[in-house]
Amino acid sequence: MKSLKQLIIITTLTIFTTTVFSQDEIIKEPFENGVYIINGDTPVYSLEELERIQTPEFSSQKLMINLLVGNILDLWSDKSTNVLTYCIADTFDDRKSDVVDAFEEASLAWMEHANVEIKYLADQDINCTKENELITFDVRPVNVGFYLARAFFPSTPRLQRNVLIDDSSFKYAQSTLVGILKHELGHVLGFRHEHMHSDSTGKCANEDKNFKPVTDYDNLSVMHYPQCDGEGDILDLKLSEMDKMGAEIAYPRHN
Repeated sequence: MKSLKQLIIITTLTIFTTTVFSQDEIIKEPFENGVYIINGDTPVYSLEELERIQTPEFSSQKLMINLLVGNILDLWSDKSTNVLTYCIADTFDDRKSDVVDAFEEASLAWMEHANVEIKYLADQDINCTKENELITFDVRPVNVGFYLARAFFPSTPRLQRNVLIDDSSFKYAQSTLVGILKHELGHVLGFRHEHMHSDSTGKCANEDKNFKPVTDYDNLSVMHYPQCDGEGDILDLKLSEMDKMGAEIAYPRHN
C-alpha cells in the first residue's frame, strides 16, 4: 500500500504532465489576440499556419533548431540581436520576485554555453506589454490552465514575442519554475522539442518537420518532454551535456 507521501507525489506528477505536456490538443488562448497552442507549448499565430502544419507532408517522424522557409536556421544571427532584453510585468504581484529570480537562473544556464546575452531591463516593467518596442520580449502572467508557460521562436514578430507564465506554474517548487523557464528559453533561442528526433521512441513525435538536428538524440535534454520517454527530472529540468554542446554549436563564441 502506497504511503500518503507517495500518493501526493504521483498526483502532482499526473497534474504536471497533463497541464504542461498535452501533445494532441489544439487550443486557442482565451484572451484578446490569443494564439493557437499545439504540442503543449508551441504557439501558432494564424489559421493558415495551423492548416499548413497539419498537412501530411509536415507531420514528424537532434538538440534541434527551428527552420524557416528556404532551410534558413531560425536563430538570433545578427550580432546586434544577440542581446535579448526583457521585462517582467508588475501584474505578477507578490509572485514577481520568484519570476525575476527564476528567469535569471534559467537565462544564466543558457548564457554559460550560448553566445547570447539575455538581459533583464527592470525599468521597463512598468510598461511590460507586447507593444513595448524597447525590449526584445515581455514576460507576463496568464491564467489559461492548459500550459504552464509558452514562448516563441526568434523569427516571431515583436507583438507575439512573449513568454507567458500560467498561474498553474506556481503550484510547484521554485526549482520546477526554473526548469520550465529553461525549456521556454530554449524555444526563444530557436530550439525545438527533442522528442521529435527520428531516434526517439516516437511516443510524441507528431510535430512538423521544420527543424535541423545539431546533436545526436538526447532523452535527457531540457527540450524533451519527460512523459514522452524523456529521462529528465520533471520537477527540476536541467540542460544536459548535449544541450550545452548544441547551444555552443548554434551560438559559437568567436575569438
